[in-house]
Amino acid sequence: MSTKIMDKLDGLEQSETLKRLNPNDMNAGLRTTCLLGTRQKLLDDIADWITLPSATGNVLWLSGVAGCGKSTISTTISERFRALDRLGAFLFFQRGDSAHSDPGAVIRTLAYSLGLFDARFAAAITAAIDRDAGIVNAPIRTQFTELLLAPLQSVEQYMDGPILIILDALDECGDVDSRGALLSLLADEFPKLPRMFRFLITSRRESDLAGRFQSSFEEISLDPGTISGDTDIEVFFRHEMAADSGAEALGCGALVRLSGNLFIWASTATRFIGRYRPQQRLDDLLSRKQDGFNLDELYNVALRGSAPWDDTSFAQDARNVLACLVFGQAAMTDATIDQLLQQQSSEVLDNLGCVLHWKRGEVVRALHTSFIDYLIDAKRSAGMPWALDVAVAHHTLSTACLGVLHSELRFNICKLEDSRLLNSQVYDLAERISTFISPKLEYSACFVFDHVQEIQSDSVVLGSIDDFFHHQFLYWLEVLSLLARIPRAKLDKNRAELEAFIADTVKFVTAFAPADAALSFAPARSLVAQQYAKAYPGTLQFQRPADDDWPSMKELLQDVPSLILSVHISSNGSRVAYGSFDGAVRVWDVATGVLVAPPFRRHTTGVISVCYSSTMNDHPRAGPFRGHTDRVWSVRFSQDASKVVSGSGDGSVRIWDATTTELLVGPLVHPNVAPYRVVSGCDDGSLRIWDAETGALIAEPIEAHTGPVTSVAFSTSGMLLASSSWDRTIRVWDGHTGKSAGEPFRGHEGHVECVRFAPGDDGCIASSSADRTVRLWNARTGAPAGEPLLGHTEAVNSISFSADGRFLASGADDTTLRVWDFKTLIPVTAMVEDDQNQIATISWSSNGDWIVSGSVQGNLYLWDARSGKLIWGPIQAHTIAVNRVCFSPDCANIATVSDDRTVCVWDPSDGKLVLGPLTGHQGDVNFRDCPLMRDGWIMGTAADLHFWVPPWLSGGLYYPRNSLLLGLDRQTRLDLGRFVEGTDWEKCAAGV
Repeated sequence: MSTKIMDKLDGLEQSETLKRLNPNDMNAGLRTTCLLGTRQKLLDDIADWITLPSATGNVLWLSGVAGCGKSTISTTISERFRALDRLGAFLFFQRGDSAHSDPGAVIRTLAYSLGLFDARFAAAITAAIDRDAGIVNAPIRTQFTELLLAPLQSVEQYMDGPILIILDALDECGDVDSRGALLSLLADEFPKLPRMFRFLITSRRESDLAGRFQSSFEEISLDPGTISGDTDIEVFFRHEMAADSGAEALGCGALVRLSGNLFIWASTATRFIGRYRPQQRLDDLLSRKQDGFNLDELYNVALRGSAPWDDTSFAQDARNVLACLVFGQAAMTDATIDQLLQQQSSEVLDNLGCVLHWKRGEVVRALHTSFIDYLIDAKRSAGMPWALDVAVAHHTLSTACLGVLHSELRFNICKLEDSRLLNSQVYDLAERISTFISPKLEYSACFVFDHVQEIQSDSVVLGSIDDFFHHQFLYWLEVLSLLARIPRAKLDKNRAELEAFIADTVKFVTAFAPADAALSFAPARSLVAQQYAKAYPGTLQFQRPADDDWPSMKELLQDVPSLILSVHISSNGSRVAYGSFDGAVRVWDVATGVLVAPPFRRHTTGVISVCYSSTMNDHPRAGPFRGHTDRVWSVRFSQDASKVVSGSGDGSVRIWDATTTELLVGPLVHPNVAPYRVVSGCDDGSLRIWDAETGALIAEPIEAHTGPVTSVAFSTSGMLLASSSWDRTIRVWDGHTGKSAGEPFRGHEGHVECVRFAPGDDGCIASSSADRTVRLWNARTGAPAGEPLLGHTEAVNSISFSADGRFLASGADDTTLRVWDFKTLIPVTAMVEDDQNQIATISWSSNGDWIVSGSVQGNLYLWDARSGKLIWGPIQAHTIAVNRVCFSPDCANIATVSDDRTVCVWDPSDGKLVLGPLTGHQGDVNFRDCPLMRDGWIMGTAADLHFWVPPWLSGGLYYPRNSLLLGLDRQTRLDLGRFVEGTDWEKCAAGV
């Protein structure tokens, strides 16, 4: 394959990885640049700052009032440096457009843009994502370090500066609360980035931005009086009105004086003048007083002169359209507005062209956010026919959304054919959503309750809400799930007429958010279940546990701004503290669900553990406590609150003085604990290590042996893995990576049948072989640890350590089972089955009392491990060889598997059969971890998904093929008799 093709494939792979950053779309197609010849000195000054070294840092803050031209200047600068191939990223924000102005997406979007700008930086970012896929959802400080700081530093030496990064209208990115962490990051960390990266930030001088930036960054202020723009604005007026033959006579000088140095005033005025009877409209403007004709007055004149506001029908239609623009939770096209309001918006939009940007089929936007501010400020637009009343506007949108939901929601709206597929597995889901879910339905489903919660409901609205919850609630959840918007299912519980039912829907959504169809598992007392169960007779039925209500839940705390990582309740139960992904700690009043204080922001990354103290207040009492070398996973106060104990990923526990932060005790060091893994060996000599939770391969298959693998074993710590083979060798591997830990252990003269680590000792391995010996090895060097253990006269098939590591048992074809003192290596006892039963497998009980053995002839024996006496047996357990025996962890059961393809469970107290023989296997049977359930989903043999089970029922669940469940009092039996799934799943609904 050619180098060019390989490079192209690498580029495609990088592009797909970068998309996992989920960046905001930054389309600058509608943004305008400065008119040629205007703002020249200011643009040159900014360009010089970007290109020349600066002692003041690498961030320039361009501040100014609304309408002074900040965004136009930033766009002009961006195009100048784009032409020089020096524009690394250009991000811009707009108030009200939450989808594109989320502070939490800024770092991800910057990383994405810089990745598109330079392939070397893209490679560094994709490497970071490959190392830690969860980084894209980490707190923004962690994102900054891993996705910006480290990658930029790694490629700095290969890149030429300057590279410009622009953040425009930062004051419109989120609100004061949501952007706090981002502003802190910008002020504290961005100056640490390589100086070749130059940042231009524009914003109004809001108090939170000024507090962070004015002492940290160089500032250029565009406030009126600071920089004269009269000449530039005059050039702008003459250019915009040049099409009129009398341009020189149109009073440009007077318009300049009226503008107050605000380009948005000039832009609005020229659009107003040029749209209809320009001389008449110009005269109207010039007739106003020459001083103090501010932007609000211009909006009044322009709106009054642009539309027939005396027509009450037009005025109402216009207010409805403006309500969509101002209070809409997402930007809307004219078509969506028409569908939602059931009216034609084009006439209104045509008349308001001096303040709105609009083309048919495109999103409607205000030319400037100052117009939105004007509309919703009662003092500024009071008494005007276009003024918006917040409650009335939300009432209009609530009614419209509820009407759309009533008319368009329906069962299986996207006509999905197979219930066994996740939404992500439906290859044409995007096309189905586009075909069957209209833009007005998408908006209504996602945002209806954002509007409902802002109004005082009347009887009409309450009636619509009642109808919605009792007839369309499940259809609504289906649409939200298809749109991946379940978190937007916000429900208001403060409607007296619907309080009980809505409270139950809250619990329903909270409990079943992971699944699309969970009606079957709603408790019998659930009002949702009672309302909808009869409509879906073809769903799962099951025998419930004793209690028949929702899991206990006192209060649902909603609208938390970041993922909750830790939670703790106060000793009196009145308050709950939680730590979140954004690095903040918040405290809620349990009774009211209200925050009792502003968020505590002193951490730089996500808060993994919190502990409540009665002395907690809104500032740190002490700290930070420094000393751990890895992430701190847990923290607790002593009972008298005088000490703090912490546990860390560095393997240590430390105890601190809660006031002075002095380390009192520690570090107390723990050994590392390995994650849960499964290893398998194959006849082809290879090994595979699997993640037991996800089923994913942890490492590539290991070419371990030249013969079949007979046995594998993890060390107690999980750090090492041993394997044995018919190639007469034993090998040791790194238990995490699968890399070889040394050369093969050689010494056995026959097939190595079994290998085991000594309990609690990663340094010692025992092995048994067809050469009739048991050998001990130094696990790190491969050197023999003493002489072979002799005594068996035939192949030794199996070995097993007692749980305390004091004894080692071995079973062989010579029909004997021997126990050795592991410290002295002296035989303790020998147990003889009989001269007809060759021992194939043995297992020691966890309590150390018993050893169970299975024979090649299919028999089972139980022995007293201390005396060597036979407790019972032989029992004809299987018709042919017993392959494996195993005690349950509580020693209450013994499981056996056999070449006869059956599984049996036995009672060790009397040897009686408890369960089985279980049949159904079509090949050789061995013990294995077979995840019938993953993430709550019951899976079929082909890993297809059948149904989801809530966590409070999964512990005692009878799986579809279970006939007996041992040891659990709370058991749930499934009835699949009427269950309809797969390609017939639509038949679960009555009448389908």
